[in-house]
Amino acid sequence: MFYQSEVGFAPINELEPIRVMKLVVLTSCVAFLAVAQTPLRSGDFDLTADQQEKTGAVVHLSGHAAVRTAGLLLEADAIDFNGDTRTMLARGKVTVSVQPGDFDLNADMQERTGAVVHLSGRAAVRTAGLLLEADAVDFNGDTRTIVSSGEVHIQLN
Repeated sequence: MFYQSEVGFAPINELEPIRVMKLVVLTSCVAFLAVAQTPLRSGDFDLTADQQEKTGAVVHLSGHAAVRTAGLLLEADAIDFNGDTRTMLARGKVTVSVQPGDFDLNADMQERTGAVVHLSGRAAVRTAGLLLEADAVDFNGDTRTIVSSGEVHIQLN
């Protein structure tokens, strides 16, 4: 077989498959980076992260992971988002910002420091559209933010 080179037609040698392989690897890396940085849409949700992988109905987000929807911004080191059940499991440093509204705070222990309520031991935060459960969270009533480190389970209504 022959291919056209800069100097005319030449036989294919052992080096040509390496050039093709380099091109395939480079193209794959560029495509991966484009997909990893592109926000996914899942219904009414925008999902962003450094890395994204989908397994069935679950989207696994890792590295600067975020889920945005009307009235909610969830940011974490990693998030597993199930669009079918509208549930999320966030891990690492987790921050949830929610729209103004009434909140129901439940936990084995509660302690208030200014506008922040520290909840620990089976902590739960309920709003009209959200149930958040974790071992411990800090809820700031002024900024409407919930901060936790560890696993946070979220169910959206």
